[in-house]
Amino acid sequence: MKLQHLATGALAMVALASLAGMAQARNPHCAGGIQYYSQAMTDKSKQNVEDYQREIGKAVVQLSQCASEDPNDLEALGYLGMAFAEVDSCDAAGQAFEKALAGMKAKGDKKYDWVATNRQSYWVGKFNAGIDKIRTAQAIYPDLGKAPANDQDKQLHEQAMQNLTQAEVTLGKAAQLKPNDSMTLSNLSVAYAMAGDIAKAKAIVDDGLKALPGDTLLVQRQQQYARDMASKQLSGGNYDEAIATFSKATQANARDADAWSSLGDAYFQKAQKTDKDDATKKGDYKSAGDAYSKGSAAKSGDPDMSFNAAVGYSNAGAPVLAVPMWKAVLEKRPDDTEAMSGLASSLADLGKYDEAASWAKKALGVKPDDKNFHRQLGGIYARANNQQESTKELMLFLAMDKGSEVTKVTAPGGSAEAQTMTSEGAPEKIYQWDADGQKYETLAYFKKGRAYTFKAGTLVMKSDWGTAGAATGANKK
Repeated sequence: MKLQHLATGALAMVALASLAGMAQARNPHCAGGIQYYSQAMTDKSKQNVEDYQREIGKAVVQLSQCASEDPNDLEALGYLGMAFAEVDSCDAAGQAFEKALAGMKAKGDKKYDWVATNRQSYWVGKFNAGIDKIRTAQAIYPDLGKAPANDQDKQLHEQAMQNLTQAEVTLGKAAQLKPNDSMTLSNLSVAYAMAGDIAKAKAIVDDGLKALPGDTLLVQRQQQYARDMASKQLSGGNYDEAIATFSKATQANARDADAWSSLGDAYFQKAQKTDKDDATKKGDYKSAGDAYSKGSAAKSGDPDMSFNAAVGYSNAGAPVLAVPMWKAVLEKRPDDTEAMSGLASSLADLGKYDEAASWAKKALGVKPDDKNFHRQLGGIYARANNQQESTKELMLFLAMDKGSEVTKVTAPGGSAEAQTMTSEGAPEKIYQWDADGQKYETLAYFKKGRAYTFKAGTLVMKSDWGTAGAATGANKK
């Protein structure tokens, strides 16, 4: 998770205003408080800790009384903010700074910049300290979402979490010093998110957006945390909630490929968990396909999302929508045999058997020893009423699925099987298998695109899926 850019180093505290020319009519608590603050800062610079602590404490008391008795002394109110910041009372400091700056801005007070710069200095100190704690946590245990695997990891994880807790506190004080600062709120939310409290992280940016509507940085964080929460909902089986969240993300940005992908996941997983007889099942698969398809388009034709879209449409019983998605995958990954097989199935569902068989054969051209591709090709032939070719492929599938691989044939010399081995050479695989009480032996020449099945040395069936231009037979469409 990215942090925002740090303020570039703590600002030097601006020199205090001279007290020599102070008007005699100033409230004595205001004048005394400013004097105590000045003395405290002088002793602090000399590392005179005891006097500094005593004097800054008196400054807080005096300036607080001043604010009560003379709230229009805006300069003294600025000093009160600095005094509170010195004793780490950041909430009170932030309130004093805000009142002083608001009043000075309204009056055009020349000391506005002086107060604002001093507040900035205190804020930078807290902000940088908080960011340092986040970075330390990341360095100690980079993947805080990963459960510790051993005792050493547990110790490192605990150290990292302690640093995040310190970051939360310190950045929280920075947010008090400078309310409604989007950079502070963003990084404060990051600290909580890294610690696993996504709900708190989102609440921080939600509140920030009430004061800063439309702030780009906070809007980005809000969308991110909403998705993180939706992902948790999805993993917990709260599909409708996840769908609603991801749908909003896609409405906010139609080019957000990740949001479309997550929405597709939500619909797909919901469909998987729905009873097969439920009328909404296919509709959810269709919605998953739509989401993945839009995600692919938003990501320059991402083949993974095109693949997922094709699967969603196929499960929805929409082969006419699945076909272009399978083809989109193959444009990016021309050797993707799973996409070839999926395209073959969708084309067969549309009754385009010749084209379906062609793609099934292309898959076998890449993986000729994949038994499932042979079964698929046999099934396509069967749907096209080409029983002869179907039997050839399904017999080879049975040999590969039920048979045992052996290293030598059992056929006698001079048999058709022996002659085949003489003419074709040694097969890549030899399968021995039984069917209906009969024993068969299949010689597979995968690289050549053919196989021979024998019974007692006599040829029973030849499968030749590599033959170019082979048709599916009857019922071509």
